[in-house]
Amino acid sequence: MNGSPMDQATLVGYAFGYVVTVVAVFVLCLPLIFGLVLLMLLAGAVRLILLLATALTVGLIRYFRSPAGSPRRPRHGSHLITH
Repeated sequence: MNGSPMDQATLVGYAFGYVVTVVAVFVLCLPLIFGLVLLMLLAGAVRLILLLATALTVGLIRYFRSPAGSPRRPRHGSHLITH
């Protein structure tokens, strides 16, 4: 022995054991990871649906508030009277 208390086979065995442990923990956590990913996708879909519903609602409100034949109101302070 060269002053090392362990030989190469023991070190390789320990390294293999650590790698197997890491893989096993990852495999055991896969259902949790899949669940979180599905929840994030669901939250994104709900947010997209709410965005589309809001855009549709705002568009409908603007459409029905100003009929096509009526003159539009001036915007951005142009209706103020000058002194």
